[in-house]
Amino acid sequence: MCKVSILVPIYNVEKYLRQCLDSVVNQTLQDIEIICINDGSTDSSPAIINEYAAKDSRIKVINKPNSGYGHSMNQGLKLAQGEYIGIVETDDYIESYTYEILYNEIYKTNTEYIKGKTLAFFDQEDFKYQFPMNACPDWETKNKVVVNPSRYPWLLMCDTFVWNGIYRRTYFSKFQFRETPGAAFQDIGKMFQLISNAREAIYLNKVVYHYRQGDILASSYNHKSLNYVQDEYAALERLLPDLPAGWIYAYYRNMAGHILNRFTFMASEGIFWVESERSIIWLQEKIRYALNNNILHRENFELDKWEQLLLFLKDAKLLFRHNQMITEQHVNITLNTVKQFKDCELIIFGCGAIGKKVAFLLHLLGFGSKLIAFCDNSTNNQGKIIDNLKVLSPDQAVENYKNAYFFVASKSHYKDIKYQLLQMGVNENSIYAEDFSEKIFVDVFTLQILYRQLKNIDK
Repeated sequence: MCKVSILVPIYNVEKYLRQCLDSVVNQTLQDIEIICINDGSTDSSPAIINEYAAKDSRIKVINKPNSGYGHSMNQGLKLAQGEYIGIVETDDYIESYTYEILYNEIYKTNTEYIKGKTLAFFDQEDFKYQFPMNACPDWETKNKVVVNPSRYPWLLMCDTFVWNGIYRRTYFSKFQFRETPGAAFQDIGKMFQLISNAREAIYLNKVVYHYRQGDILASSYNHKSLNYVQDEYAALERLLPDLPAGWIYAYYRNMAGHILNRFTFMASEGIFWVESERSIIWLQEKIRYALNNNILHRENFELDKWEQLLLFLKDAKLLFRHNQMITEQHVNITLNTVKQFKDCELIIFGCGAIGKKVAFLLHLLGFGSKLIAFCDNSTNNQGKIIDNLKVLSPDQAVENYKNAYFFVASKSHYKDIKYQLLQMGVNENSIYAEDFSEKIFVDVFTLQILYRQLKNIDK
């Protein structure tokens, strides 16, 4: 028996497969087995798998006709011999230390599973933008959190992925993936059961997984995905009578989240997914039932999400058109904003989340060569290199780049920073500081929309 069996489901991922497999075979934890499940790939993925297997005896290969993600995972699990189970999606990659730190934290305990932190990322040629996806709110203040998941249904709201941790194999094997077609959402039912039945879990404030965003071939953009969502929730429905009220709420709240999420992706394409129409009536009935029976309430949602949910109940195409309009507004505002800088040397004031996203958008739109530097008031940041840009002090930026345009990338202090720059002698026409910058440049779905839609826009 090895320490960890790593399941790697593979279907037509030749573009990313080497990066993924390199991250797995180079783990600092050596006592692992790597089970590559080739789900009928028609590209060069099988040849790449065989190449790696010939060099590393820890790799086991399963070749089978295409039958979907759930069937692949169940077949890999049957072959697994490890004390714990890990999963790596083949368009993603992991840190070299991932399984070592996870295993070292869990192996002397009775814990059913352990999770780490995920960084979602976009690749744009030689420029990468990434942002954290936390699975436990206490990560902001603690290095490690130990919880009894069965008592905390809210965990299901933020811990939605199966691949950012390891699970005791005897526990993981209790709950099968549903063997439905495709590669989308078969983890909904699995995660619900893994979390609701666990008596102890560990959450680490440590990045262990890198999750690729923006790939137009990803399962997130599958036009049948709402059908898969319905199938997963319909299968889970049989468990509800035996569950406490908190888990029934979590069931419907997550369902609503998946619905609204799909319509956001739908709007990003500008296409109403008619292939998912068979599921819409069923999903509308379930959400209406939850509202009528006081399981879901207005206060459970942010205002815009609540309004979207009401539109969905009235007419799904109304929600699609609403989201499409909002998407177009965000894209147009962002484009018009960024285009102001295309002929300017640009300094981004603020190297936090907003500043990094501004830099990403400029690279995405082909204006990256105009970026000179970040600048920041924090002496802890000054002198650092972030995303290949040096972080200057405001004095250095103003003194050395007298003709530069300053983009103020601050959520709360943009007015104060604008005043600071004016006091330093910067012309007001050379400062961009607006209150909508956070809304436009921080929203993750807007980034996904921009990544997909803006690459071919005339600059």
